[in-house]
Amino acid sequence: MHNQNRAEYKARMADPAVAAKLAGKASQWTALTRELASRRCAAGTATAAAAASSPPEVPPSEAAVSTLKMIEKLLTVNPDPAHLWNHRRELLLLPSADAPSASASADASESSTSNAGAVVITNFALDDELKLTAACLQRNPKAYAAWFHRKWAVRHWFLTSAPDAAATSEEQRSALLQTELGLCASFLDRDERNFHCWNYRRYVVALMLEVSLLGNDGENGVRLDGSWKSVGDTIVMGPQLAIDIDDDKSKGHLAPETVEEVIRSEFEYTSQRIEKNFSNCSAFHYRSKLIDLVLEADLREAGISRNEEGEAYQIRLDMARGELEMVQSAVFTEPDDQTAWWYHRFVLAWARPKSLEHWTDQDSAAEAMESFAEVLEEEKESIRELMDAEDMSFEDAFSFASKQRPVIFPNMGFQR
Repeated sequence: MHNQNRAEYKARMADPAVAAKLAGKASQWTALTRELASRRCAAGTATAAAAASSPPEVPPSEAAVSTLKMIEKLLTVNPDPAHLWNHRRELLLLPSADAPSASASADASESSTSNAGAVVITNFALDDELKLTAACLQRNPKAYAAWFHRKWAVRHWFLTSAPDAAATSEEQRSALLQTELGLCASFLDRDERNFHCWNYRRYVVALMLEVSLLGNDGENGVRLDGSWKSVGDTIVMGPQLAIDIDDDKSKGHLAPETVEEVIRSEFEYTSQRIEKNFSNCSAFHYRSKLIDLVLEADLREAGISRNEEGEAYQIRLDMARGELEMVQSAVFTEPDDQTAWWYHRFVLAWARPKSLEHWTDQDSAAEAMESFAEVLEEEKESIRELMDAEDMSFEDAFSFASKQRPVIFPNMGFQR
């Protein structure tokens, strides 16, 4: 985790009393993991025997509850081992040993529907998994396996929960996703550059974008894999879970107005995080993925199509100017931080007009080139002001930049 004092940590680990306590915990850990491995092996043998019987029988899961508690104990101590989470998921999907009737199962546990349509009561309960993963992430906010399990749990609930009414279904889903966004905000308050949390936030937002496509039966081809495929023709962000769904059978794209509110809210959220810390690379990266979607929303709001090349480019350039203004605040505050400079380079590349042969209106192309040249001139002057503020001559700045990035060579216009 960022901002930890490494020297203090090393000194604490060197303390004999601390070392002895950790050794005792390690012995307990080893004994419990061996017991779990034995139980998992025995369960696999029993399942294979049941599958070979005629007719096949599902092995009873009386030991599942105690095993789940043992796994929970281990994970709250160390949430990193992926095999423990895998074992937990296996047990969660087993039929519950003391399952109530299907009509009374809503308050006790979640239900899943088999291909034949029969309701199977399992050991899975969303609240338990959310509480466990939250506790584990409090201990280690960057535990890959804990974040993955939380994604799995939310997705499994989305696909298997079956509330009585459609309105209740959407309300429950929306409430869950808002809770998850709140959890992300809480963890980002602790460490605003926790890319695991940013990644999970993007996953939650992807679910928010797809929730309106999800029917009450879950059988509709919605991916729910964290990709943003439903927002346009291009996958803006790739999947976070491996889901076996035929793209030809998946749902179509969301209506633009459905997407816009979420996208603008996320763009504003990155602004708030960047204002708190200009070195927040994760926020800048997220912003670089959102910016095209925000541009599309601005074009729709202005009633301008992509075919209106000149007008569309001016809106892009105006947006770029706003981004560059934010970047200038960052670089003048922390000129040695690479994050803002990376985004500065990204925005200029994003704002650059397409080459002449790709324009249908050459007059609009010439105007766009001239406008972009003005932006470059403005940025040149801004950098010149920064050099003056840092009391750097051109030779000093060129020498510094060359050491950081040897391929850099300013054009003659800048050197003059």
